[in-house]
Amino acid sequence: MSARRDAFEKAFRNVWATGDTGVSLIHLTVPGHSDDLIARLFKQTMVADVADVKQEVKKSWNNHGNYKYDVLRHKLVMISSDDRIAEVIEETALFMAKFGEPIPFDLVVTPLATGSKEYI
Repeated sequence: MSARRDAFEKAFRNVWATGDTGVSLIHLTVPGHSDDLIARLFKQTMVADVADVKQEVKKSWNNHGNYKYDVLRHKLVMISSDDRIAEVIEETALFMAKFGEPIPFDLVVTPLATGSKEYI
């Protein structure tokens, strides 16, 4: 297995990293006004990359036993360094507070285990 892994790393060195990357992927849905939040996160260098899916994204949730949904959402997929995650959460909370939603926001952070060494 070690030889196979070494061969893989040699062949795909440009897209492969091992060990702690220090980088996380953030998933979040926001109302259709995502440009303001994205601009604030970039301006304060909290994120390195954002994919803003501006197609109709349907967010569904259980609200005290009642099925709720919203179809006017944007799906954000962002990359941030692990040491900036708390700041991203705080900035997102400030942005989402003005919408008065019953569930403030649905931010999920996933630490990256591998990736391009050059990118990271």
